[in-house]
Amino acid sequence: MHGRVKSVEREKEQQKTDAQRQEELSKVRMYHEVAGKVLEMKRQQLYEPSALPLTSHLLLLNPEFHVVWSYRRQAIDALAAKAQDPPAEMQEMAKTELKLTLDALQRNPKSYSAWFQRKWIIDRGLGDLKKEIGLCDKLLDLDERNFHCWNYRRHVCKLAGVSEEDQLAFTTQKIEQNFSNYSALHHRSISLPEPLTADLLFDEIGLVQQAVFTEPDDQSAWFYYRWLLTSMLEMVESSAEDAAGFLKSQVQWLDELLEMETEAKWVVVTLADLHYRLGAITDVNGWEESKKRSVELYERAIELDPDHRRYYQEMKKKSA
Repeated sequence: MHGRVKSVEREKEQQKTDAQRQEELSKVRMYHEVAGKVLEMKRQQLYEPSALPLTSHLLLLNPEFHVVWSYRRQAIDALAAKAQDPPAEMQEMAKTELKLTLDALQRNPKSYSAWFQRKWIIDRGLGDLKKEIGLCDKLLDLDERNFHCWNYRRHVCKLAGVSEEDQLAFTTQKIEQNFSNYSALHHRSISLPEPLTADLLFDEIGLVQQAVFTEPDDQSAWFYYRWLLTSMLEMVESSAEDAAGFLKSQVQWLDELLEMETEAKWVVVTLADLHYRLGAITDVNGWEESKKRSVELYERAIELDPDHRRYYQEMKKKSA
């Protein structure tokens, strides 16, 4: 696959005319020339109005040029300090920055530096928070897993006073569109009301069940389930009987899923882990059978997923 991509790129390069190559070289020289000029201005601490169009040009070519973003912030602060009408001029500068960062993000939606610059403006009380949330929603429709956008949206929601319930509802909406959205699941985990309750965790496990019975190989769902499992066990850790009862209830529905999906690696591995945990609770009847079943399941996991053989072999030793 990689070889084919390189071959296509080589073919495109060979098809370029001399004029096209000269144009590309000219653009590269111009980029280095502007970059050199901007970095020299930064070194000399020249915070002049001319710094803004120069840095804009550079940052649209390279949105990850974090040193230039930093210089631009310094220039904005210096120019605002000398402004005749600071609030009005800062509002105008904010509009410019919001447009610039949006243009930069359209070129690179995962540019940490561009997102940071946008956050810097919003944190100063400049910009419409409602519009920012709407923008994030549109960007997440284009790339539902953009972690930078998720983090920014959560930050803006906090500034805007959006409730955790509303943020949770948004994650529900995105998960219903695609349960494989790991970013949405992560933000769901930090939006759940605290302290966590058993009823809430069972509701979340029910959500996972719907997902894995539909798509048993969905890694994101299983990772979220592991987090829910750990959270529930922490809640009942003082009672071996309660912990065993919960684990057995989970084994029951996973056994049903395994009957339908005998080749599903994540079902096998998760069941093996549940039996391993049950086997460690020696105060409860059936712990020896659970240890034996855990070993059998890890042997099956090795067959299904030989790339992770060493991990499964290590878990077999612990289960034995």
